[in-house]
Amino acid sequence: MATTIGDGVVDAFLNVFGTKNLKVADLSIAPILPDGNKSIPAQMIGLDAVRFIREDTCPYVVDDDRLEDFEGEDDE
Repeated sequence: MATTIGDGVVDAFLNVFGTKNLKVADLSIAPILPDGNKSIPAQMIGLDAVRFIREDTCPYVVDDDRLEDFEGEDDE
């Protein structure tokens, strides 16, 4: 994967450069496309994405105002 935006679109953790909380997990991020069957590399990218998302300690950001509004709503 790329180390800078000039080298590619995503870093080693599938994060898109220049964005927050956006990952790309398809074969378009591969630096070199395989000649043969493309299902195994696509599956490996998908499995890596699952691992990165599961290990992310803060998968989303909620500001205090939204959190307080959510806690005050009643489920009906």
